[in-house]
Amino acid sequence: MTGCDGVDTYVNISCMSELSPEIVASVVESAGERSNRIENRNQALCFQALEMMAAGESLDSISRSTQLTRNTLKLLKERHSEALSVRRKRWASENAHLADAYREVCRRKVAQLLDNPEALEKTNLKDLSIAYGIVGDKADNASEENVNKSSGPSLEDALAAVEAANKRIENLKVLNVKEVSDE
Repeated sequence: MTGCDGVDTYVNISCMSELSPEIVASVVESAGERSNRIENRNQALCFQALEMMAAGESLDSISRSTQLTRNTLKLLKERHSEALSVRRKRWASENAHLADAYREVCRRKVAQLLDNPEALEKTNLKDLSIAYGIVGDKADNASEENVNKSSGPSLEDALAAVEAANKRIENLKVLNVKEVSDE
């Protein structure tokens, strides 16, 4: 098995200072189960892919970066779902703290600029706003609630809407029949 620096080893400790302990533990545990898994063949790549997943990166983006197939990534996601969940929560918390700090910087900068019209003209608030938006977006993307969120209604929502529409149509038919029979 290949470690972070290409040395054949079970777990190469030299590269783990930047990795989350949840993901490391999950990969090491999974590596012992079957020898043909990516966790055994290339732990560094596995760590990279899982950290990217935890950060909210798309499977397409991770696939392009790591050259792992979407199927392999889906299997990794499934096998390490608990570790990813813990890491995402911690990542979201870290990014939320960063966003709060940046919000405070922006608040102070705005207060300074309000007191100094010359500085206000020279300052590009667009740059500050973009950076704040990126940090906030990263925190949101990493949050557990947002990870599996789809852009449209769920199947259950759609079925409930169809059922409600059918009931309204049925009620209209009943009303129309009563109106015709009353006349």
